[in-house]
Amino acid sequence: MNLLAWRKVYSFGRIEAVVLALYAAVLAFAIPFHEPWADEAEAWVLARDSSFWQIFRYRLHYEGAPPVWHFLLRTLYLAHVPWVAVGWCCGAIAVAGVAVWLRWSPFPLLVRALLPFSFFVLYQYGVVIRNYVLFPLLLFSLCALYCARPRRLLWFAAVAGLLANLCVQGAIVSGIFTLLYACEIYRAHIPKQRLALPLLLLAAAWIVCIYSVIPAPDEGVVVRNQVSTGAVHRLLVKYIGESPRSAAVRPVDPTPTPTSAAQPIVSFKGDPRQWIAAKLQEPAKSSALDLTPTSTMAPAKAAAVTFLELISELLWPIAGSSLLACVFLVLLLLWARTHGGLLYFIPAVVVWLVGEFLWTTDHHAGMLLLTLIAGIWITAQRCELAGAVSRETIVWRQATWIEASFVPLLSLVLTLQIIWSISAIAKDHRGNYDPGQQTARFLMQQSGNKRIAAFHYWSVATQPYFAQNPFFNLPTSYWTWSTNVFPDALHTQTLDTHPDMVVYTQEQPLPGEMRNQIIPLNAASRSIDPILTDIKQHGYHLTHQFCGDRFSRLSASFQVCDSIFEPGTK
Repeated sequence: MNLLAWRKVYSFGRIEAVVLALYAAVLAFAIPFHEPWADEAEAWVLARDSSFWQIFRYRLHYEGAPPVWHFLLRTLYLAHVPWVAVGWCCGAIAVAGVAVWLRWSPFPLLVRALLPFSFFVLYQYGVVIRNYVLFPLLLFSLCALYCARPRRLLWFAAVAGLLANLCVQGAIVSGIFTLLYACEIYRAHIPKQRLALPLLLLAAAWIVCIYSVIPAPDEGVVVRNQVSTGAVHRLLVKYIGESPRSAAVRPVDPTPTPTSAAQPIVSFKGDPRQWIAAKLQEPAKSSALDLTPTSTMAPAKAAAVTFLELISELLWPIAGSSLLACVFLVLLLLWARTHGGLLYFIPAVVVWLVGEFLWTTDHHAGMLLLTLIAGIWITAQRCELAGAVSRETIVWRQATWIEASFVPLLSLVLTLQIIWSISAIAKDHRGNYDPGQQTARFLMQQSGNKRIAAFHYWSVATQPYFAQNPFFNLPTSYWTWSTNVFPDALHTQTLDTHPDMVVYTQEQPLPGEMRNQIIPLNAASRSIDPILTDIKQHGYHLTHQFCGDRFSRLSASFQVCDSIFEPGTK
C-alpha cells in the first residue's frame, strides 16, 4: 500500500471507515464545549423569529447571504430542534462531507486521511455553527459530479444551485465551475433534451441567489446610504424594500466599532514588523476622516497595505510560515500547469480577489483553501479522463520531480493544520470561544424584571438562550443591519431612561488575525467608543466582565468581551 500514490480504484473500504469514524469521534468530543459567537447566533435567531417568506423577502437583504442556511435553520426550528442541538446537526453535515471526500476523491491515501482533520474541515467548518459547514459537502459533491461518467447533469445542477445559494464564495465557485462544465458539455454534444431540466433548475437557483444578495437601500454595511436618493434607490425600495426609520435615529456609521480603522498599538522595542506596519498606516497630512482603513493613507501606502492584505489572505489559510505557504503555492502552480489544469484554479483566484475588495475574514479563508483542493481534484481526474477511461479507474502519468514533491508537501501542510485543530479544540475545552453563553447564564440569574440594555452587534450571542429578547432597547432578537434601525445611535436616549443593567459588547483583533500574517496590519484599537464614555457619564460602573477568544491556528484572531455595567456600584 503506497500512501503517496494517486488513487486508481474508487471505493469506501475499511481504512475510509476508520478515518470517518475517528473524524466523527473527534467532533463528538469537541462540539459540547463550543460556545457559539454572534454570527452563529444571528442566523439562528433570525430563522427562529421569521417565516420562510420573511427570510427570503426581507431579512436576507441585510445579511448578505443567500437562503440555504437560514432555510435549513428554520426547518430545524420547526422540527423542535433546540439551539443546543444545532451544533450536533452541523456535525452530522460535516461527517457527510468527509464521507463524500473519502469515497470519491482521487487523492493519495495519506492526503485523504489527513484533510478531514485539518483546521478548517474539522474545527472551523465542523464545530462552529455557520453556513460554511455545508461548503465541504457541496464542494466535494460538485467535484465528484464534475468528473463522473456518465454525466449526471440534473444532480450537478442541483448541487451547483445549492452551493450558489450557500454564500457569496459558494456562488463564485459554483458559477465558474458550472461555466467550465458547460464548455465540456458543449464539446461533448449532449442532446438538448437532456439539458432542459438542469438548465431550468440552475436558472431558478441563480434567480433566488441574486435576488437574496441584493442589498436593501438602507443596508448599513455595504450600501451605507450611498443610494439614499435617485433612481437606484427608488428601484431598490420598490423591489427590495427597506426597514421603517426608527424615531430620533441620527445619521451615523452603522459599523459596530471603529476597530477596523484603528491604528495599531505599536511597541517599537519589539517586533520590527510592527514599526513597518505603523509607518505604512500613517495617515496622509490632508485627508478627510473616514472609517475605511486605507482612506486616510497616502495613495502609495494604501496600495502597499492592500497588497500586503492580499498576500496575507492568500497565505494565511495554508501555513503559519509564509515561506512554506509560498513554496506550496508555487509548486501547486507548476503542478497544475504540468497537468493542464490551470483553468480549474480560476474559482480560487476570484474568491481571493473578491474577498479583499468586498469583504473577507478568518473564517472565510478556509473556503479559499478548499477551492484550491477542488482545483487539484478536478485537474487530477480530468487530465487523465480525456480518453476512453472508466469512471472507476485512472491511469496516471509517469511521475516527475514536481509530481514527486507535490504530494509530500501537501501532506506536510495538512499535518501542520492538524496541529492547529488540536490547539483550537484544546483551547475550546479550557476557555470560552465567545462570552455570550456565560453572559446569558449571568443575566438569567438576576432577580426581578430588570430592564437591561445592550449595545453593539456581539450582544446577539446571548439571544438564543432566551425565548424572548432580553434587551429593551433592541427592536428584535436578531441584529438588523439597517441605517434606519440602529439602536447604538440612540445610546444617550436609552441611558437617559436609567436601565437597571447595561451589557456593553466589544470585539478587538488579536495578533493571530489573518491580515497579520506578514506584518501586524490589524491590531487592537486605541480609540475610545463614545457609547462606553456615555455609559460611564451616566453613573454606571463595571461589575462583571466575560470574555472569549475566537481560536484560529495556534492562537486566536479576535477577542469579544461582554462588560456588565450597573448604576451606583463600584
